[in-house]
Amino acid sequence: MSDPVSAPASNAISDTASNPVLDAASGAVPDSASDAETGMTTQVSRGALWNGLAMLVQEGAVFLQAFLLPLWIRPEEYGLFAIAAAFTFLAGMLRDFSLGMKVVQDQTRSREDAFGIALTLELLLGAGGAILIGIIGPIVGQWKNDTELIWLIWMYMPFMFAGALALPEWTLLKDFRYRRRAIVLIAQQTATSSVMFFTAIVLDWGVWALVIGMPINMIVMATTLWPGKGYRAKLVWDPPAFKEYLRFGWPIWASSVCIAVFYLLSVNAIEILFGLAFAGYFQRMWRVVELSYRLNMRAALAIYPAIVRFGTDIDRLRSSFQVTNRLMMVLSAPLAVVLGLFAPDLVLFWRAEWADSAGLFQAVGTFFIFGTLAFDWDLYYRAKGNTQPVFLVSAYLLFFLPLFLVFILVFDKLLDMQEFGIYVSVITTGLYMYAIRSYYARKLLGNVSALKAAWKQIAAALFAGAIGFALHESLGSDKWSAIPGIFVMGLVYGGILLFTERKLFVFLLNALRGRPTGGVNALLASD
Repeated sequence: MSDPVSAPASNAISDTASNPVLDAASGAVPDSASDAETGMTTQVSRGALWNGLAMLVQEGAVFLQAFLLPLWIRPEEYGLFAIAAAFTFLAGMLRDFSLGMKVVQDQTRSREDAFGIALTLELLLGAGGAILIGIIGPIVGQWKNDTELIWLIWMYMPFMFAGALALPEWTLLKDFRYRRRAIVLIAQQTATSSVMFFTAIVLDWGVWALVIGMPINMIVMATTLWPGKGYRAKLVWDPPAFKEYLRFGWPIWASSVCIAVFYLLSVNAIEILFGLAFAGYFQRMWRVVELSYRLNMRAALAIYPAIVRFGTDIDRLRSSFQVTNRLMMVLSAPLAVVLGLFAPDLVLFWRAEWADSAGLFQAVGTFFIFGTLAFDWDLYYRAKGNTQPVFLVSAYLLFFLPLFLVFILVFDKLLDMQEFGIYVSVITTGLYMYAIRSYYARKLLGNVSALKAAWKQIAAALFAGAIGFALHESLGSDKWSAIPGIFVMGLVYGGILLFTERKLFVFLLNALRGRPTGGVNALLASD
């Protein structure tokens, strides 16, 4: 194994000869612990701003897709897409071992060696996933008696190699090169969304507009991440290292498979019980839930390298866990309230076939609150190299699936309340996920409470939502009055945050000015 290599000079944190953060990452001993701490604080402070900008653009584009595409695409087309996505999602999870995260966590190898090991494994796993999708396509198409499904599923075959193409993103994260990473992510989302909207609106491609963005995303990744990535692309055949990486990744892989199976069985059960259109409703709901996942992951990844460096400092880990939950509620709570209060009017902007989906989105609002709380608990286990609890939590979710389906059947078949069972199931799932995640967070970090840390943001969103909804009702309670209602809610909520989240705004201001003072250390300090 070669010695850890230094990053290029252009990546340096400062103009000084010694780079404390990169020294710490490579295993070298910095001049002092305080120097390393200051360097890390400065980088993460600046990185959080860039990460926030990338997250704003990416998730804003995804939110616009979720809100605008149903104007041109029918529920049945979303339902067809949901069935194809369910099977390809499962195949994709079979090659997902979170090897990029292991590259960040690996402190014993050079960046080039870690990159080569992960690249080799990603290509092998991607090839296996592509072959599996090639086999799945005709089987599902014949089962559903729809030849279009075969081609929709086969569209995912090259996407199995996206993990290999995205690996340089993780090396950028490892080196705290947040600005370049943010620019790449923004470019990817801009290109993907532009193509998706063009094919849906101008070309009227229907369901194909939902999948055409995938090859575009891969092309942009290849052309923006790989040139100048700072590492020589090489394949490393190292069976002992493979075992170590797979040992880190197999619980994450098994966790992803459990989630994929949950989605696969759920969407097919709903399609059988309620038809293709309601499967489309469920797929839209799933996309909103995925938004919660991405919001959490994007924000948490900005601080993940720092969490790795915290090591056994439980106090700092506990404090960062509480802060990230609070920050997530700043984003998630208002979205949850908007879905709960305004969904019946907002869906009126879509095609008429979507009108019956309002109740499902209101249920997702409740899910958003509890499904988001304690969401990033697993990052702390991953940072310490213990990923087995990640699998256990998802396995518990899979065991929860029969109860999910029982709610649907009881309300539909016995109480004749049709889709109301899905609403109850969605809300119950959110509560269940919060409970099990909180248990594992306390097991690692001691006496922590995600709900206690974030109750102010939830209360502020509910208060602001009540004012916005009152205005909405006074204007006549239709889809157009929902817009000023949401706008006023946003103003009230933002005003409350100025008083209740002063640390957050000080943190962002210092990040903008590039100053460590008031940065991560102040943000992670206990209230």
